Amino acid sequence: MLSYLHKRIGAKYFIPFRVNYGPDERVYSDRPKYYLIHYSNNFKAFDVMLHIMWKHSDAHRPLVVADGQPILFPLKSVDDLRGKLLSKYQRTGEQIAFRKIVEDNWSWYYLEKHYRDALKKLKAEGMLEVIPITSKRSGLSGEDIVVFR
Repeated sequence: MLSYLHKRIGAKYFIPFRVNYGPDERVYSDRPKYYLIHYSNNFKAFDVMLHIMWKHSDAHRPLVVADGQPILFPLKSVDDLRGKLLSKYQRTGEQIAFRKIVEDNWSWYYLEKHYRDALKKLKAEGMLEVIPITSKRSGLSGEDIVVFR
């Protein structure tokens, strides 16, 4: 049903928040009670909502809707993201802007800082190099080019 809704609305970016029935409700199950969905055609709006939701999470217990409810964002680690980036880009020789990596992989629901940390780990392991364009130091930002080996 959600995929049908996504197609009908046609927004480029979305964040679905699933809310199940609670243990205090008569119909308690793992079935969703409703979904809150943030739709946008603008990456900046998507990114702002993602930051807001992550901001209200903590590292050990990501944001929940209510006690006994499933988490909105599963626990995600930089190592998981590192693995996803490796499986997608390793040995491609692709030269891609940092901003584009973040935007192209929006559906992984990681923040820009997570991408930065994962790519820095890969750089330290010799899996990629960074050509600074917009960053002033050895960081990663905007149009900096990431070259995968």
